[in-house]
Amino acid sequence: MYNKKEMSARGKLVVDSNDPYSFKVGLMTDMAGSKMTFTPSLDVTAPGLEPVCVRGSLNLNGDTELEAEMDVNGFTKKPFSTKGRI
Repeated sequence: MYNKKEMSARGKLVVDSNDPYSFKVGLMTDMAGSKMTFTPSLDVTAPGLEPVCVRGSLNLNGDTELEAEMDVNGFTKKPFSTKGRI
């Protein structure tokens, strides 16, 4: 069995006719047999600030293996990443 789905939402907020605040959030789900992959994303922009981008993945292989990864840009001066496996 193979199933792939993608969901996303975006929004924009304008205050006093200035530059907009905006966001985009998404989640892709990919399932094949006992393997599942979730790929979330988040983009946020605000006037006068660097855009913030968060990307990640969560991989499940049956009940025995879990792997996660996350990359963040724009939240701090330097981008950072984290990975883990159980």
